[in-house]
Amino acid sequence: MKMYLEARRHYDLVKKLDPQGRFADPALMDQAEYNMMLYSEHTWGYSSSISSLVPEGDETGDQPIHTVFNPIHMCYIPAGEEFDLTPVGLEAYEGSWQAGVDIYKAWRDTWMTTAQAPQWAREPHAWLQIHINSPESELRMRFTDIPRVAAECASHGITAIQLVGWNRGGQDRGNPSHDHDPRLGTYAELQQAIEDSRKLGVRIILFCKFTWGDVTEDFFRRELADCAVLDPFGDWYVHGGYQYFTPAQWLDIHKRRLASMCFGSRKYVDACKRELAKAVGTGCPGILFDECQHHGGGVICFDRRHGHKYGYPVHQGDLDLAEALLTVPKDRDDFLLAGEACYDWEFQKYMFSYFRSRSVTHKAVSRYMQPFVPMATAVSGFDDRDMINQCLMCRYVISYEPFYFKGWPHDFPKTVSYGEKMDALRRELRDYLWDGEYRDTCGAAVSVQTGSGPIAYSRFQRRDGASALVLCNYSGEEATLLPALDHGRLTRWRVVDSDLWHPFTGRIPLPGHSAAVVI
Repeated sequence: MKMYLEARRHYDLVKKLDPQGRFADPALMDQAEYNMMLYSEHTWGYSSSISSLVPEGDETGDQPIHTVFNPIHMCYIPAGEEFDLTPVGLEAYEGSWQAGVDIYKAWRDTWMTTAQAPQWAREPHAWLQIHINSPESELRMRFTDIPRVAAECASHGITAIQLVGWNRGGQDRGNPSHDHDPRLGTYAELQQAIEDSRKLGVRIILFCKFTWGDVTEDFFRRELADCAVLDPFGDWYVHGGYQYFTPAQWLDIHKRRLASMCFGSRKYVDACKRELAKAVGTGCPGILFDECQHHGGGVICFDRRHGHKYGYPVHQGDLDLAEALLTVPKDRDDFLLAGEACYDWEFQKYMFSYFRSRSVTHKAVSRYMQPFVPMATAVSGFDDRDMINQCLMCRYVISYEPFYFKGWPHDFPKTVSYGEKMDALRRELRDYLWDGEYRDTCGAAVSVQTGSGPIAYSRFQRRDGASALVLCNYSGEEATLLPALDHGRLTRWRVVDSDLWHPFTGRIPLPGHSAAVVI
């Protein structure tokens, strides 16, 4: 088994951070400017390779069975200089993964503060993600059509639209340019569409991207090629690009290759601010920075022209870029900076996270670490009750995405209808399921009396200590479940798509593809 965790700040100097998570003494930051990773390896291999089984006992043959943890310091030290390596602490724990996360949370909460989203984004609500143009010029709608989509969303209680492909060339083309695409309409028409949608109660959140430079575009080659992350040999770290729509892309002919851009380059940060200003100028109430959480292969930059040290860890600039972007929408307290699959420390600046969690074994680790940060997940099935139920169980905002975000709400009426019922239940029990703290499975247990399909559950703790459980039956068959709290008494329950409450008698017959709330 091999895994790694990139460390992005200096572990031992956390007590010297200011409230924003920055080093109060700039000299200390120099000690932290390198990448780290934790590498672990189980030795001496598997007992059965076909099943990936680890040997039992303490030895295999004459070799001890153990796991080696190696902190790897990727630092590049000029000749003749000295450098203090980051101390590494390893703390063991017993119990479930939540017990391990609790150790991290206790440390993090001594110094990290979380950005606050505008009030509208902190309320129970739903999104639609819709794609209007691709890098292969699939012009799906004009800007003037957007208010019609917004009107349909408003009729179903959907109050935000993530608009993808509004920029010149469409999704994942031209990065980091954020000019509007004139083939979809004028800039004034985009502004008007955003305003008309707002009057309908629907906010248009513009899809943006700054991680890459599109190497196929003159804009990159002419203005920003010297801002790309360079490897030790003076070459770009190039991502292969995406293959979404056409056979020419699938065959690797028309892919737009993407260079990892260096967030330690002041020139590049300034360019990103200029490009974001084009989006902000539309009057949009927010953006979603897609792929803000990674840099492809370009995690260390060796280009001294950027003004940083040789061997600069590009993740070091993630929060700096986010902070710079937030200076663009001046005096806009209602502006939302959202990101894709934000890692935990990014929540110092990012107010909302969007991701995809479609799995019956999904573990809501980010939600457990950040119980109240707004998070949305993709719901794309045409009768997607299980994903709607997961949204209830994990306190996720629904992001409706028919035809993988190329459709309208009317394209999957079963999913939208069930989602409306779930959101209504969530609002009814808001003090438990929204304002209460998400505790995953801690403090409760659910056993299966009958049924064989996958079952999942979570517990929410209300501010006064009372609990609610959400039980999900992902199978197509009814299951009889026996829920219990470690402390407290369960009294009544109901399923999402029925208003009828039942007294709790110790067991719950839960139909397939259904969820129940027990309080």
